[in-house]
Amino acid sequence: MEGAIFGNFTNLFYLTLKNNKNWDILKHNTFLGLKKLESLIIDSNNIKEIQNGCFNSLFNLQVLQLTHNNFKILPDFVFNSNKDLTSLFINNNHIEILEEHSLEGLNSVSLIDLSYNNIQSLNTKVFCNLNQLQHLYLSHNSIQSISPSFQIENLKYLYLDNNDLQVVSPIFESENLSLIDLSSNKIREIDPSSFYSLRNLKTLSLKNNSISTIYLSFELPAVFGVQTIQEEVRLHPGKRRLVPVELPPHYSLASRGLEGEGCQA
Repeated sequence: MEGAIFGNFTNLFYLTLKNNKNWDILKHNTFLGLKKLESLIIDSNNIKEIQNGCFNSLFNLQVLQLTHNNFKILPDFVFNSNKDLTSLFINNNHIEILEEHSLEGLNSVSLIDLSYNNIQSLNTKVFCNLNQLQHLYLSHNSIQSISPSFQIENLKYLYLDNNDLQVVSPIFESENLSLIDLSSNKIREIDPSSFYSLRNLKTLSLKNNSISTIYLSFELPAVFGVQTIQEEVRLHPGKRRLVPVELPPHYSLASRGLEGEGCQA
């Protein structure tokens, strides 16, 4: 599609472009003139390249869906004009690397879905200025490493399931996190201070991993970094061993949601 082909549709609010298998490049100024557009859906095409400036004139865009395409790279500053965007769906593509400034400018975004891509190493600096982000989906990638720590002020729901993580280290510093899904990874070890600052954590899923031992210090909430009582901590049933250290008489594994077959105390 050549640039500015929608230039006469100045009152358009919603635009859907699906199943155009010959469309492989999202060109600069493709959507020039669509100043009132609020929702743009570009699904199941053959987009392999996104040129910088393709979303430049979409100042009122709130929802952008770029799913089931074939691009590997998001250019730096590609969303720099989309200050009002609240939901970004770029799942089911072939994204391998997120450049540090590829999400720059998304001041209002509350949901980002990056699931079902090919990300192996995650640089969390790409999210550092997204102060309204609450829902982050990174499921079904190939993530092996994450650095530095997550420091997203309002992040509440973080999905990292179905990746290739082997060790959980202190990378979670978003104090408002309520849910972390780490299920179906290859986790063998959990650093005792991994969740230390997560005072609001309610749900932590660790099922379908290779964890054999979890060491508990005097207070379980401090070990998992949860200062309030967790509503749910899920582990894969089977071989697992909980080793408490000097637990007080009133301290119950069951009351902390860690009871189950195979637990020893």
